[in-house]
Amino acid sequence: MMTFLKLFKYLFKNTVKDFAFSFWVLCYPVILTTFFYLSLSGVIHQELNPVRVAITKDHPFHFVFEQAGENFEIIDVASAEEGKQLTLEEKADGFVENNLDIVVAKESGVPQSVLKNVVTQIKQVQSLGKSASTIDFKKSWIKETKSDVSEGTMMFYSSLASFAMYSIFSGVVCVAYMNGNLSEVGRRVMGSSFSKWKFLIYSFATGLMLNVLSNAFLLVYMTQILKLQLFTDWTGSILLMLIGNIFGLSFGILIGTLQQLSIQGRIILALMINMIVSAMAGLMGSSIRVFMNSNLPWVNQYNPVALIMSGFYQLNRLNEGTQMTRIFGLLGIYTLLLMVFALWRLRRTRYDSL
Repeated sequence: MMTFLKLFKYLFKNTVKDFAFSFWVLCYPVILTTFFYLSLSGVIHQELNPVRVAITKDHPFHFVFEQAGENFEIIDVASAEEGKQLTLEEKADGFVENNLDIVVAKESGVPQSVLKNVVTQIKQVQSLGKSASTIDFKKSWIKETKSDVSEGTMMFYSSLASFAMYSIFSGVVCVAYMNGNLSEVGRRVMGSSFSKWKFLIYSFATGLMLNVLSNAFLLVYMTQILKLQLFTDWTGSILLMLIGNIFGLSFGILIGTLQQLSIQGRIILALMINMIVSAMAGLMGSSIRVFMNSNLPWVNQYNPVALIMSGFYQLNRLNEGTQMTRIFGLLGIYTLLLMVFALWRLRRTRYDSL
């Protein structure tokens, strides 16, 4: 145990001193999450207020907006000129003329869209020869299930899934620490009687602990500083992040065995792979994820970042685990195959003489 603690302290100092590791694993997740929060804060904290509609008292469809109850704030005006003036002064979101033409304060916006949709519905009912009184705003024609998921929530889930896999960098560093051609630590290990495989296990544990600590710091930042409510099932979510970390480490160790690349080349390759699979899962926005799901649906069905993100959604928004066995099973199989292949390559690795 003392040997592990000494080695952990030594490897921890060397790893943290490495600028690439410190930036990508410790700093970049916080920076990117902050950018996401700032860009999506308007959507996250948006409240739907009643639509302020100006309308004359004798308007033939005045009662339709009365039926909508608290969804509309009706501003009665004496004339069309008064209604248009209130709209231009942005004291009303829109004015509805007797012929159902609309004057709006802005070309786009949630209130304007709601008002246009209601007027469109009135026109459609009228075109069928029915009275607008047949519009029932209180009746629901579909069965609704509550889910507070949003585009912002899915982006935060995809970012957490991606950052769980940032242990891929620790995996690359693990192999570098065993390679005398790549690091000072590697030269010391190769020149000592210390077991290479025991050193790999210690390095693996150190890398896992470092990335888990990074993830924990990020979660504290997101939940306590940014006040984001992402998890309801903390046990399942933490377990999902943990297996994501182990998968990333295994993948990183495999990349670290690529003797054709320099250590910088291996880190760049690891970064590119992580960015590509994260983008396909939705880290860069929903458009790429929607495109992949529409044209190549099988990709995200097996994409590790998409699997972790889907697991977060299943556990914390749907509150069910019907797909969790498949998600944990696939990630476990991936990890086992990567580790076996990586160890096989490590056994075949040959180094230059020191």
